[in-house]
Amino acid sequence: MKKSNASMAKKLTAGFCALLLLGGCGKTPVPHKMAVEPPEEAPAQAAEPSRPPASPPADNRFDALAEQLDALLQAYAQDDGSWSIYLWDTETEQEVSLSAHPMESASLIKLFVACAVQENRALVDGQQSYTGETAALLLDMLSVSDNDATNALVHRLGSGDAAAGMACVNAYCQANGFADTHMGRLMLDFDANDDNSTSAKDCCAILNRILDGEAAGAAELLDALRRQQRTEKIPAGVPEDISTANKTGELTDVENDAAIVWTENGAYILCVMSGDLSDTASARSHIVTLSQTVYDFMTKK
Repeated sequence: MKKSNASMAKKLTAGFCALLLLGGCGKTPVPHKMAVEPPEEAPAQAAEPSRPPASPPADNRFDALAEQLDALLQAYAQDDGSWSIYLWDTETEQEVSLSAHPMESASLIKLFVACAVQENRALVDGQQSYTGETAALLLDMLSVSDNDATNALVHRLGSGDAAAGMACVNAYCQANGFADTHMGRLMLDFDANDDNSTSAKDCCAILNRILDGEAAGAAELLDALRRQQRTEKIPAGVPEDISTANKTGELTDVENDAAIVWTENGAYILCVMSGDLSDTASARSHIVTLSQTVYDFMTKK
């Protein structure tokens, strides 16, 4: 993504959030499930996700990996739930995308909340009860998936109005090309008429923005993700001496994980999402297997 597009997206997001606060747009968003209805008018020069505008020549080895991963996903889906995976190799700029459609995000939505906060940091910092509180909330939200920290940040994005704060997150997603991502409820608000959704592709794209330094406050966010305490899925599928930065998402029937993995051959970004599960323990084990499969492939180049 070009730097000019990133700057334009940041201005669009900040401007939209300001309009929400000044215009009284604190009404509850129109409910819907697992998909974001396109706006009547797309914002001018909406940025693309942080991926190259044109794909390089295909690497046949990635086709073989895609077949291997697809066979695993089909086997898992026959046994339990629905599955999706997306892989982005930052070195070769190749991708593997299998069923990368919108699904329940669980706590993966916190990646997008974090980036929206960073683009509106002055607004959020202005509501701190002590110096450094925003940084502490971001760290808790990303490294231990603290739901109260997330809800506090969303409220502050809306200057005390949760609906306006969620609309600000959605404006950030729209301005930056994350078309599959939508925030429709606060964390743990299971009585809401809307839900939170994203795709494995969007999660890899936002992690790529953070890794490339294109996201506002990227260094702080990357540090928080490196300090992740929940490492039993994608990180558990790579050797202990391999550095990772990840964000998980869990519900009673959902197991998700999105991670940056650094190897001697360069970094890759992997997201696995699963839903409608009856056995989450088995799903976590499957994600470890998928992670091992990708790591073995990426380190044999």
